[in-house]
Amino acid sequence: MKRFFNFLRRTKKMEELMDEGKLTLEDRRTLIELTRKTVEALVRKEPLPEIETVSPNLEMPLGAFVTLKKNDRLRGCIGYTISFQQLYRTVIDAAAGAALRDPRFSRVRLEELPDLTYEVSVLSSFKRIHDLDEIEIGVHGIMIKQGFHQGLLLPQVGENSGFTPEMFLAQTCRKAGLHPTAWRDPITEIEIFSADVFGEEVLS
Repeated sequence: MKRFFNFLRRTKKMEELMDEGKLTLEDRRTLIELTRKTVEALVRKEPLPEIETVSPNLEMPLGAFVTLKKNDRLRGCIGYTISFQQLYRTVIDAAAGAALRDPRFSRVRLEELPDLTYEVSVLSSFKRIHDLDEIEIGVHGIMIKQGFHQGLLLPQVGENSGFTPEMFLAQTCRKAGLHPTAWRDPITEIEIFSADVFGEEVLS
């Protein structure tokens, strides 16, 4: 029970961290470097990078996604909406999943490594909504839930695709394996979230 309450306290601190945008430039650099080194090590069948020390920010539990692109085209994206481990470990696991276990793609090959770029999305807490006017394209991602179906699209998907809120909801329904208009069904749960999204630009 004590461990559970400690987890809740850490989660609250991380939500406050995200709400206030306090991931530092060094935090972002660390996560991008971990992502790159993890993918390269796994593809080359080498040991994973060793972690000596990280900032307290990266010790907090929060969901995160890792996106791999090759020549500006999606090459893999895996993540976790919630996490019971430290953020940096969640990012390592997501990087491994994006490189090796995204069911839409084959495993990343050695010759592809020079062409890959990396992006990390650290998620805020989720908020259930009942009015699509609450969705702000470019700020919010969407989670759709109905029965055993669940789908999520990150904030940058809506912005990069030029979606309206209705289009964003429809596409998220498709991601969940539902009819595009399923978001109108009263039994469908719609949740929004924000994300701290950054890529290799933080290294320059």
